[in-house]
Amino acid sequence: MRWLAVRLPSRRAAGVLIVCCGLLLFTAGCSWFGPTKTALRGVTVIAQNGANNASATELDFIFVYDATSAAMLPRTGPDWFARRAVLLTSLGPKIDTVSVQLPPNQSSAPVPLPARYKKALVVYCYVNFVAPAGQGVADLTQYKRVVITLGPQTVTYDGAQ
Repeated sequence: MRWLAVRLPSRRAAGVLIVCCGLLLFTAGCSWFGPTKTALRGVTVIAQNGANNASATELDFIFVYDATSAAMLPRTGPDWFARRAVLLTSLGPKIDTVSVQLPPNQSSAPVPLPARYKKALVVYCYVNFVAPAGQGVADLTQYKRVVITLGPQTVTYDGAQ
């Protein structure tokens, strides 16, 4: 009986092959395993005394499920609230929205998250704030748990990443 002989590569060739395979897996990571999802698991909002110049503050949390929709969203709170109805209609099931309104000197229980929140690619927070310092969009995607504090003139985001 004749045995089939298999020639094994040298140690150097095997090492080069392993490094090449590792680089391929590393560079193909996103497409291989799918896009990164949000880490967000909890949100709490605290409105300090005199928050938003002593006015109730409206916040919208937007859970986005595809990159094209994320690119369409505005970069400021005033733009979001001005175009909200149109964006909600045009983006439909590609996003989920959770709205919270909080008067000064109050705090929210944990904000309820949509059923499919773990599948969101990005999570944005828009605040309908009077002062310009609180009007930018906040990207909450990398936070695990975040506490949003509404002050008289500012909004702060503090949490574990």
